[in-house]
Amino acid sequence: MQKEGQIILKKEDKGGGGKKIKIEVKVDFKRLLFYGIAALFIYFLLSYSYKLILKYEDFYYLINAYSQNQGDLPQNNILVIIPAAGEKVYLPFLIKGKARTFNNKLVIQVRNYPTGELLYKEAIDVFPPKGKQYGDFLKKIEILNPLPTYPHSIIIELYLESTSGSKSNLVTIPVQVQ
Repeated sequence: MQKEGQIILKKEDKGGGGKKIKIEVKVDFKRLLFYGIAALFIYFLLSYSYKLILKYEDFYYLINAYSQNQGDLPQNNILVIIPAAGEKVYLPFLIKGKARTFNNKLVIQVRNYPTGELLYKEAIDVFPPKGKQYGDFLKKIEILNPLPTYPHSIIIELYLESTSGSKSNLVTIPVQVQ
């Protein structure tokens, strides 16, 4: 009673109680091949789709900004990747992210917590690539002033400064210095 494309493995064994045990395994090669090809197709489709999504430049950063609850997405002109809020950092540390600036100036300042003493301040240029809204920034922060007392809590502030000197799009990131 074998059908084409099937293998029937039979094993008969007498159990401990003298009962006869019959084991049969049937494999349909056509169905197995079909499911295998379908599984590979779905795997490659999903992995390629994931890569396409990650290639979309602003997607990751917008999701990151949303997950950090920094406000409404359309108003986020500063998207910080490193460091995350509450992260422990070692001196010197890096600040990395993307910014959509109006006059290509992004101000980074580091303040002591809880006193608010200014430990570091610098304005950096951020230029987006042609045809893109966000420009990358990466800045190594070295604090020369004495650190605050233990647990060395600091607040990193990033904002855009207009030509009139007003601040906008303030992003604050509390971190601990080790």
